[in-house]
Amino acid sequence: MIRSLYTGLSGLINYQRAVDVTGNNLANQGVIGFKSSRTTFRSAFEYALNTKPSSSIGGGVSLNTIDRNMNPGIIEPTDVFTDVAIGGKGFFPMANLIRDGDGNVIDKQLFLSRVGNFDIAGNNEILQGEMRMNLLGLQSKVDAEGHIIPGKIPTATEMIEMTDQEKIDFYNSLEAIDLSNFSVMHPLASTDFNVYGNLNSSCGPSPSLFELTSAVDEDKKYKIRISFDKSQDDMGTMFKDDKQYSWKIDLVEWPSDQDKPVISDIEGTMNFSRTGSIVSIDGSEENLLGFTIDGEEYTLKKSELENAFDYEFPQYSISQNIISNKGELIETGVTFEMLNPGSWVYKPNLPYDITSKVEVICSDGNTYTFGNEEGNLKAGMISFGSDGQQTALKMVTPDNEILDITPEKYIVTFTDGSTQELNINFNSADSSSSAKNEKLSEWSSDTVLNAFQNGGRTIGTLNDINFDSSGNIVGNYSNGESAVLARIPLVQVLSPEALKVYDLNTNSFEFDPDRDIENLNGLFRAGEGGTGNMVPKALEYSNVNTAKEMTNLIMYQRLLQFNARSVQTADAILQEAVQLKR
Repeated sequence: MIRSLYTGLSGLINYQRAVDVTGNNLANQGVIGFKSSRTTFRSAFEYALNTKPSSSIGGGVSLNTIDRNMNPGIIEPTDVFTDVAIGGKGFFPMANLIRDGDGNVIDKQLFLSRVGNFDIAGNNEILQGEMRMNLLGLQSKVDAEGHIIPGKIPTATEMIEMTDQEKIDFYNSLEAIDLSNFSVMHPLASTDFNVYGNLNSSCGPSPSLFELTSAVDEDKKYKIRISFDKSQDDMGTMFKDDKQYSWKIDLVEWPSDQDKPVISDIEGTMNFSRTGSIVSIDGSEENLLGFTIDGEEYTLKKSELENAFDYEFPQYSISQNIISNKGELIETGVTFEMLNPGSWVYKPNLPYDITSKVEVICSDGNTYTFGNEEGNLKAGMISFGSDGQQTALKMVTPDNEILDITPEKYIVTFTDGSTQELNINFNSADSSSSAKNEKLSEWSSDTVLNAFQNGGRTIGTLNDINFDSSGNIVGNYSNGESAVLARIPLVQVLSPEALKVYDLNTNSFEFDPDRDIENLNGLFRAGEGGTGNMVPKALEYSNVNTAKEMTNLIMYQRLLQFNARSVQTADAILQEAVQLKR
């Protein structure tokens, strides 16, 4: 009878503890990163009535375990750029730095956390919550040329194949993230000037037909075609406003009752102004183009020719800023001119007030110079096939000799004596650009040219940071550039439930790889090794299941009532026994 009192009492005590755990879960429902707990029970002990194993009575219930549920909680967006959640089962590596009186780090305590409410401290460290623990990761390095080089996190395969000691060494190599070295992004000089688009193969004077009637015999009618091309002698007007072309007359129709007439004076040169007016014919400024057919003289006036030729100036330029070694913007460009369909010349254009010369190292190993008085290059030449695609690059001397050599590297010399290598490309594009599959081509359509520089940037100051889904801390700068400032590996443990809670306020867990190596699966890139991707501008809240917890409360309430009734019944029986004695 006394035993039943204690049996009921054990139920009252232990199910009250279950109510306490459930109440704690519900109370922390809105806490960032909170992990709920559950209670399990076991029979306390048994009383043997006799020697038979089956003849025993249980002595009540006792609390078996209080287990922490380490499943991910609900992720909610916050729009705070320093907030980040983990979409899987990984942990942030954290540290509590211990400093001496001068602020130097002399030791650190290592922890794990899933709480990602970070902020940037005044000393540019990334700290978490009220405990102000430091976020650990692989910090990028700035090389001598100002490039920001991100650290390397081993791949999942590499991490799994590591020995325990190698995992410990990698874990201990993580640094507290400090953005002090990234407040300014140093300028870089451009390495490439890229041009893509289309060059119009129909520019220049168009071939035209003219109908002629004999002044002697009105029944004699002829049709001629005047066409143009550029010979070696015509290349002297390259990159000038007036362009010289070689013209030629072909007789295409004549009276059917006579043999093909003899036509003479059918070749010469013609110069056009930028606007398409004819400047001279065969070196003369006279107003007529004359030729003979079967001994009869014919003439065409300049106005007739100009109206028929539909002249389009065959020279196009494109410009774009590049960045110098000093981080200054310099407007740079390329001018193209069509010689004949399928054959174009080009020259680089840089401001004369700061540029003294442009050199090019070619495939023959020699260095040539554009443009100045001592220059031995007049232009480059680019050829296109019938499909409009590039076929060859060559060079042109000041004497209009075409050299079968390919440009490989351009060197710009500035008036202050500094130099800068700058490749001029018509056949490639920046992989990060939307133009990465575009090339310079030639078609019979409007000329549309685009240009962009590679490799260069102006000086920039750090505006803000953000986390990306791959675990990178990305810095955004005032010059429009961004860079990976650090990479955060996520820690994967074999038994999260075995982690010891360090601080309930921040839901952080003690973890030292030297001590807890048996529980360390590895440190992985976000999204690998079961860690889950990072979710920027979001936080993980508690994993408390409200409906389940409320159900547990009802269940524990009933269990408490049952055990209270058990105690009450035992008490009533005991009271009845006492009264029998009376």
